[in-house]
Amino acid sequence: MDEIRARTFVGREREVALLTSAGESARKRVYWLVGPGGIGKSTLVARVVRELEARGQRIAQVDGEDGMLGADAFAEVARTAEPSGMLVVDGFEHLEPLWLWFRDRLLPKLDARVTVVVASRAAMPGRWRADPAWSAIAEEIPVGPLGDEEAGALARSLGVAEPRVSKVVAAAAGHPLTLWLTAQHETQPTVGVEPLRASVRTLLDRCPTGAHLDAMRAGLMSVPVTESLLSDAFEIDAVEARRAVQWLAAQPFTTATPAGLRFHSLVVEATSAEELFHDPDHARTTRHRLQDALAKRLARVPRDEVPPLLVPFQRLLAAEPRHILAGVASDWRTHCRAAVDADWPEILASVTRLDGEPNGRLVAAWRSAGDARAVVVVDDERLCGYAVFIEVDVAGRRSVEDPIVEHWLECLRHTGGPLEQEARALLARFFGSVDHHQARSPLVSAIHDVLFSELFWPPRPVVASASVHADAEAIIARPDRWLDVYGRIELGLHDWAVIGIDWRRQTRETKLHALLGRMRGTLPAPRSRPVLGAALRDEVKRVLPRFARAEELDSPLLTCAAVEERTVDGTAAPDALARMLSDVCRGVSAAGHVTEREAAILTATFVHGKERKQLAIAKALAMGYSTYRRHLAAAVERAAREVDALEAAARERAGEIG
Repeated sequence: MDEIRARTFVGREREVALLTSAGESARKRVYWLVGPGGIGKSTLVARVVRELEARGQRIAQVDGEDGMLGADAFAEVARTAEPSGMLVVDGFEHLEPLWLWFRDRLLPKLDARVTVVVASRAAMPGRWRADPAWSAIAEEIPVGPLGDEEAGALARSLGVAEPRVSKVVAAAAGHPLTLWLTAQHETQPTVGVEPLRASVRTLLDRCPTGAHLDAMRAGLMSVPVTESLLSDAFEIDAVEARRAVQWLAAQPFTTATPAGLRFHSLVVEATSAEELFHDPDHARTTRHRLQDALAKRLARVPRDEVPPLLVPFQRLLAAEPRHILAGVASDWRTHCRAAVDADWPEILASVTRLDGEPNGRLVAAWRSAGDARAVVVVDDERLCGYAVFIEVDVAGRRSVEDPIVEHWLECLRHTGGPLEQEARALLARFFGSVDHHQARSPLVSAIHDVLFSELFWPPRPVVASASVHADAEAIIARPDRWLDVYGRIELGLHDWAVIGIDWRRQTRETKLHALLGRMRGTLPAPRSRPVLGAALRDEVKRVLPRFARAEELDSPLLTCAAVEERTVDGTAAPDALARMLSDVCRGVSAAGHVTEREAAILTATFVHGKERKQLAIAKALAMGYSTYRRHLAAAVERAAREVDALEAAARERAGEIG
């Protein structure tokens, strides 16, 4: 194996020379290799390790994909590199929950002669790079694509015939993993990413039930699959969840771990979001359900089981579109910082929900991880934005190492009384009037530093006041003028909050009313509805054969939001449901979402032949009954997915999900 690795390793001479001599030069202590998946970070690290081991140097290696790796185990392995060896951490992006602990607690306890090399898909946080002390000991090394000459040498070492080398090199664009897959496809046509992708698509299309499909989707979103996860996320009953997990366990691309069934990384990376979900709303809803289910598990597992669950939790959050403005610590005397977009996984933490109750999803995750210091969060209701929570002791005078945060805190300590002219002008621009916003606050009267734009925040200054209450009329009256809405919620003696609404995504007055109603406690809780996902799709499949007789329909679907939207003109709910199901059958056939044969089966069975027996319909379509039933199942599954997507969109329009 070492001989093959040596023969197929090309390029990276500068990086190899730098890392193999790092302990001798003492130029830096930490080397952070960063690059996309498959670019060759692990291969580079393995080459460096082989060379150093051949010289007799002590090496300690940590694999970030180790599902049960916690802080104690990490520290124990790291200490084996002492007194003057090298600590190598591959897959560092999988250990984001431990990054602060790694920098602030582990490294100071290691012998100063230990060199640390981490390989990560995620770049070093911008906040770390801006820290002069950290920059003095750490260096980020981008691992980029191979050059054409190096890529050609790799292709030849993998057995690609000379006439095909240039084509393989061009197709890979310098990406080693892509080149390897392309070379495999050239030399062994049955192997490669396209056949893998096609196999996954086929498996998704042929899932036995909706529960199996939801289990596949969860695994392909990098979430460890367990029976309890399926029950919590999709409300699948215990028997169906057990069958789905047993079916997944028999697949060749899954591995059983203490955290659950994990999918092979190549299978995950070969599957696009478009192949998993035909509708982005459905994808977002599934992501939110998995987040909530993981948070529920995080709240009840032992501490040493937190990191392997927190990693997929953060991956799901990373897929959310976010616009984070700012954040400081809940207790600035413990930890203070300013936040930029690139830092959000590190600083996301437990805060309070809009209605004053604990935000269970994030509190469970970050309190279990032992880090509840920073305070930026997307609002738990997921209506339309994010919240920034600040707790500041203005009487305190303790200095802070970060000069930017210290400057900000100084501004907070010295504010009070009437707003300054510049701040009044900016508040007027946002709120229309500031006449009633001049009351002195015992804590913080206003944040009116017009230099906030220098803190890596939005291009325009951010101005808000602890004494400003942005009511419904003030917000809704000027929707065309707002990028973000700021207001205050009473959370306690020392708590101060800003609520932001991302107008760039969708400016809906209904969402504003819903948000403000929840803040005031005046909005009634939404009525119980059929769940999204497998349960709803299974209900659609149960009802479809009977929907022609609307008066006989007795289904939870009658109360779903998509049906309620169709009853505004006085239509009875059963008639509205029957009309919706008929429209869906016609729609999926006309839009080309199913094959021609499946479209013909849908039309003949549910649109034109509603009173006929299925055996007669199969004969009329000139196909065997088993063939008819197989294609009918696929067509009905597609129709059920369409209803699921319609329900998700309707509930979002109603402000129940965001």
